[in-house]
Amino acid sequence: MPPLLSIIIPVYGQWPLTRQCLTSLAEHRAPVPTEIIVVDNGSPDATPQELAPLGQTLFGSAFRVIRNETNLGFAPACNQGAHQAQGTFLFFLNNDTIALPGWAQPLLEQLNTTGGIVGSRLLYPGAERVQHVGVAFTPGPKVCHVFEQFPATHPAAQRRREVQAVTGAALALPRRLFEDLHGFDEGFHNGLEDVDLCLRARDAGRSIVCEPRSTLIHLTSQTPGRFAAETANAQRFAARWMGRIRPDFHRHLEAEGYIMGLSASLHPIMLLPASSQNKLLERSRHISDPRLLLDAIIQEPLWEPGYDRLASWLEGRNAWTEAAALRLLAAQFFPKEQHFLALAKAATRAGDTALARHAGRLLEQERLAASRLPELIAYAQHLSAQLTAQGDLSLAQLYALWAQTNAQ
Repeated sequence: MPPLLSIIIPVYGQWPLTRQCLTSLAEHRAPVPTEIIVVDNGSPDATPQELAPLGQTLFGSAFRVIRNETNLGFAPACNQGAHQAQGTFLFFLNNDTIALPGWAQPLLEQLNTTGGIVGSRLLYPGAERVQHVGVAFTPGPKVCHVFEQFPATHPAAQRRREVQAVTGAALALPRRLFEDLHGFDEGFHNGLEDVDLCLRARDAGRSIVCEPRSTLIHLTSQTPGRFAAETANAQRFAARWMGRIRPDFHRHLEAEGYIMGLSASLHPIMLLPASSQNKLLERSRHISDPRLLLDAIIQEPLWEPGYDRLASWLEGRNAWTEAAALRLLAAQFFPKEQHFLALAKAATRAGDTALARHAGRLLEQERLAASRLPELIAYAQHLSAQLTAQGDLSLAQLYALWAQTNAQ
């Protein structure tokens, strides 16, 4: 029986990750005839020796290897795999992912329903925090992950949503559509190929959906040289899509009751509206039990004071490792100098030198941005004018107000 689903996994080294990925796929098999195609981009480690024996043991004749002598990159490897695939649907999957129970059926249901591109929900290791529930755009345009670091149990992390793009780390579509789009653009090198493919699919009238019931763990950016061509990729992307993409990050936030704000370095951030902040402040005024504080920031991950109150409680009891984890979340959600300093202190006291260095880099970047304030003000004014011309007046006002406030 021919396969209905072809899973295509490009790899370059990192054999332990590939082994873990394949083992998880064997443990949580798709409920339809499936083939696995691994495209080895000239791996310099144990991959060439270990891959075929393991794949055949796990999947038998449904497993195939394509071996390249050199590293051709993500797009060419995926295109190679798709060219040899026999399935009705293609599922491009990074080797730094781990399949979870029930990942396949919701993906297949969406593929059959929409006929467009479907992405899985991806969680960070530990399966507690969101890495991907859809790709969004902020003015510029810049690519970002909406609701990143939200708890996996949060309603925003469990809602199926239509988006402009999904990540290529776990991206599925009909093989016919992939062929009609002429596959991934090989002019990109390990970056933005996935977003470009999704935008071209949208231009062709197809929907892009992130299906949270299909969930995998994603270790993120494990491939060596992942960001080596970042500038060239951005230039190619801008040349093709500049002026054709409308920002939607703020739209996704508004749909969940949040708003978009701007950090001191003009970085778009997720915020609670003032009315929600005030309600939380009143409701939590007398909370002192740390368990209730933890519950509060899980239920409302953008409640900024909660992180400081709980982290301070932990630090007072010398639980520096746990405090550093909270301080890191606060620094990610609310990029401010005070949070970077608190993170550096907690990480140092916890003995986590890597995290302390990371906090130092964040602090350095923030101070560098402050030294470039006139340039940032001019850019904010430029974006405000651009957004006004596009008719997005509320977002234009946000950038204009930021420029006005910081110019004083």
